[in-house]
Amino acid sequence: MIIADHIALTLRNRVKATPDGAAYGYSTDAGKSWQTMIWTEVLDRTDELALGLLARGINPGENVGIISPNRPEWSITDYAIQSIRAVTVPMYTTSTPEQMEYIIRETSMRVLFAGDQALMEKSCNLFENCPTLELVVSFDESGSTAGKQGCISLSKFVIKSDAGLKAQLDERLASANINDLATIIYTSGTTGDPKGVMLDQGSLKHLFRIHEMRLKVDTTDRSLSFLPLSHIFERGWAYFIMYSGAHNYFLQNPRTVIDVLPRVKPTLMCAVPRFFEKTYQGIQDETSRWPAIKRVFFKRAIAVGEERLRYVTANKPIPAWLRLQLAFYHKLVYSKLRKVLGGEIRFMPCAGAAASTELLTFFHSAGIDIKYGYGATETTASVSCFKDYGFDLTTVGEIMPEVEVKISPEGEIMVKGNTVFRGYYKKPAETAAVLRDGWYYTGDAGSLKPGGHLVMSERMRDIMKTSVGKYVSPQRIELLLGQDPLIEQIVTIGDDRRFVMGLIVPVYDRIDALARELRLREQPREDMLKDPKLIKHLNDRFNSLQTSLQPHERMVKFTLLPEPFSIEKGEMTSTLKLRRKEISRIYKDLIEEVYSS
Repeated sequence: MIIADHIALTLRNRVKATPDGAAYGYSTDAGKSWQTMIWTEVLDRTDELALGLLARGINPGENVGIISPNRPEWSITDYAIQSIRAVTVPMYTTSTPEQMEYIIRETSMRVLFAGDQALMEKSCNLFENCPTLELVVSFDESGSTAGKQGCISLSKFVIKSDAGLKAQLDERLASANINDLATIIYTSGTTGDPKGVMLDQGSLKHLFRIHEMRLKVDTTDRSLSFLPLSHIFERGWAYFIMYSGAHNYFLQNPRTVIDVLPRVKPTLMCAVPRFFEKTYQGIQDETSRWPAIKRVFFKRAIAVGEERLRYVTANKPIPAWLRLQLAFYHKLVYSKLRKVLGGEIRFMPCAGAAASTELLTFFHSAGIDIKYGYGATETTASVSCFKDYGFDLTTVGEIMPEVEVKISPEGEIMVKGNTVFRGYYKKPAETAAVLRDGWYYTGDAGSLKPGGHLVMSERMRDIMKTSVGKYVSPQRIELLLGQDPLIEQIVTIGDDRRFVMGLIVPVYDRIDALARELRLREQPREDMLKDPKLIKHLNDRFNSLQTSLQPHERMVKFTLLPEPFSIEKGEMTSTLKLRRKEISRIYKDLIEEVYSS
C-alpha cells in the first residue's frame, strides 16, 4: 500500500484497500469472547468523532487529550483528532491528578477523552485547577455523567451527519500535510518534570517505511495490544498494524494477557523484557516439578534449539540432520511452550528495558522469535531491532534502514533520521541540550559492532561513582541479579558510597518456600525478611551470581523489602521503569542504616 504523508490519509488508504477486512477486536466480558470491527466501520466512527470535534471548534494545531485503557475508541479518537489536523496528547491511566494537571495546563487542553468511569471521574475533578479544560468525554457508555458539569458520554459527543461540518472535515483533510504536528507524548519523567515529545506526520510516515523494510506483516496477521497505547512502542506498532491491514485486538486489562492469549491466538504481539522474565520463571517452576527423565528430555530439546540458533545467528542454512531433530522436538516440546503464547506467534517485538542474552537464547531456542530492539519516544520508537537471520544476541539489534547511528567521543549513542522528534514542547533549552546538528543525543551509553549491530550498555546518567572513585553500572548488576527467580525487583545504590548495596523486592511465595526449606520459625513477613539465616543463604546465592563482576562492581549488602515498588508511591514511572532517585529518597533512612551497620 502507498504510504501517505498523513496518518488520516493512511487510514483512508487502508479502508480503500480492504474495506471489509477485520480491523479491531474488542471484548466486553474480560476477554472471554471477542467481537470484530471492520475497516469501513473504523473510518465511519472516526469521521463521526471528527465532526464532533469540529462542532466544538477544535482548530488545526490544537491539543486534545486521551486518557484510557487500550480499546478501539482510543485509536479511533486518535485518528479523528489528526483528521482535523489537531494534535493528540495521550496520558497514562496511572497518571496522578497532579501529572494530568501539568500536561493539561502546559498544552492549554480544552477537550479530554476518558476511557472508563473511574478515569472520567478523576478527569472531571480537574476543572477547578485547569482553566482551559472545557469538556471531558467518556468512552464508557455504561457509566453516568449525571450531575457532572462539563462531562458527557461519547454517544452524545459524536455527530452522525452534518453537511456543513462534513465540508469542513474534507477541507481539513485536503490541507493535511507531512509537516503537521501529529502528537505530543509526555515522557514518564524518571527525573524532573515530564517533557512533551513532539512527533510530526513525517516521523509517522517514516515509521511505516523503515518497519516495512525490516518486518513482514500482512492482512493475515493478528496482533494483541496489551502494552499502553499512551506509550510510543505500542502506539507506533498499532499504526503499523493499521498500515499493514492486520487485525488488532485491544486488551483493556493487561493483567489478563496470559488468560487471553489462548483465545485470541495472536501471530504478533509487542512485549517488554519483564513479560518474558515472568514467563520464563513460570516455565522453570513448572519443569522443576517434572520427573527427572522428563526434565532431561526438555533440556535436550532446548539444547537442540540452541544448535539451530547458532546457524540462524550466523545466517547459515540449517542442515538436514538438525531439521529432523527440530521436527521431533517441535511436536513434543516446542509446540507446548508456544501454546503459552497462544500457539500461533510468528514473532514478538520487544523493547523498553534490558534483556539478558540468556533469556533471549532460551526463547529463540524454543522457536519463539523475539525481535528485540532499542528506541525512544524521541526517535518514534525503533532505532534498531533483530532481523530474521544473522542477528547478534549480545546486542539490541541491527540499525533500522534509513536511520543513522554513531557513538560520541564520550560513548553516547547518537541518532539521526526522519523519525527523530521535532523537539520538546515549550522547552527550548531542554531541546537544545539533546538535539544538535540534527543528531539526537540519547543519554544512553553504547557501541557499534561490525555489520551495524548496536550495543546499549546503560543510561549514562545512571552511572554511579563510589566514594573511592570507582564507576559502576547499576543496570549491569540489576540485570545479572534480576535473573534469580527469587528477585522480583531490584534497585542498586552506590553513588558517593563506599560500596554498592541493593534494595530487593523478593518473590514472596518463593521466599516463603525457601524459609520452610531452611526450617525458619514462623514469624511475620517483615521479621522473616530480616532473619540472619535467610540473609546468609541469599548473600551466598547472590555472591555466586556476581563472580563475573569486578569486586568494586558487586552488590555487597542488601535489604529485602516487605512491599513491592509501585507507581502509586512514585517509585515507578507509568512505563514501569524504577525511579532510582525517588526510591533513594523514600528509603533514605533504611539505606543509611545499611551503610552505617
